[in-house]
Amino acid sequence: MNKTNEGLGTKPRPVQVQSWADKVRVSDATTRFKLKQLDRQPTGSRLVINDGALLETTEQWHRSIVGYFPGYKMPFHAVKSIARQAWSAQGLEQVMTMDSGFLIFRFRTEEDLQGILAKGPWMFGGKHIALQQWHPNFQFDKNNITTMPIWVRLYGLPFPLWSTEGLSKTASMIGKPLSSDEQTYHGTRLDYARLCVEVAAEDEYVHSFEIESPLSRAPCKVRVEYEWRPTRCKDCNTFGHSCHSQGKMKEKEKEQPHKAIATTADNHQTLPHDIEKSQNPTPHPTAANQKTIILPNQKNKSQQPPQQKNDKFKPTP
Repeated sequence: MNKTNEGLGTKPRPVQVQSWADKVRVSDATTRFKLKQLDRQPTGSRLVINDGALLETTEQWHRSIVGYFPGYKMPFHAVKSIARQAWSAQGLEQVMTMDSGFLIFRFRTEEDLQGILAKGPWMFGGKHIALQQWHPNFQFDKNNITTMPIWVRLYGLPFPLWSTEGLSKTASMIGKPLSSDEQTYHGTRLDYARLCVEVAAEDEYVHSFEIESPLSRAPCKVRVEYEWRPTRCKDCNTFGHSCHSQGKMKEKEKEQPHKAIATTADNHQTLPHDIEKSQNPTPHPTAANQKTIILPNQKNKSQQPPQQKNDKFKPTP
């Protein structure tokens, strides 16, 4: 039978009209995400969540770092490219963004995450990015950032205080003790002690303090140096902006476009651990000390900050 005449003389098939139920029915491709069939809660009632419901997804959030640029917003594609080249070899799995300007960096393990935080503070494209591990009480509100983890260097700290107890008490003179780096904990670099403390926006920066102890008759003076001091507003008691200089900051950002580069603090092998809790921390492998990640085909090389020798490596294609 000639294919061109195939179907001639046959009756047309009736058009099937879909009902409303057919149009809104969930397709087979999405049934895997089907929710549980629960009864509607009474109007005006308060939803109560137990620990079991929270534990179902909490683990993946404990492997996440929350980041944001104080007083600046970098395009997401630039952040994603820099982060992947800087951290993919160190366990980075996913980069996400939120409408509020916050960024989420998820890692394979919590140890990978701690390794990144310990190498801070970080700069993306010449801009400081504030990073801290997600916690259940974290508020994704840039107008409500009242505390910030900051790395400090203490000069003149007596050697007998280079212990878990001594470092914790010393850090409490500046803020809430969080962690130290490996060289400080093991006493392999004695020029200064490097500690991470949580600083409140309402508190003044401490630049020096005195220690009274049986070690000497006269008090010992310790000098404090901040590796990074984020912008803060004394009127609002929050980090990330200054009501008196917002206009100047915006003009400055227009004049200085972001550079696709990520840098860390200078030459520190770090061992993330909780000063207050860990008495015998175990080192875990980390990447090279100071690393600079430059995206390919970048111009304006003169705008990049000066780097020491052997502090730069090319990203893998």
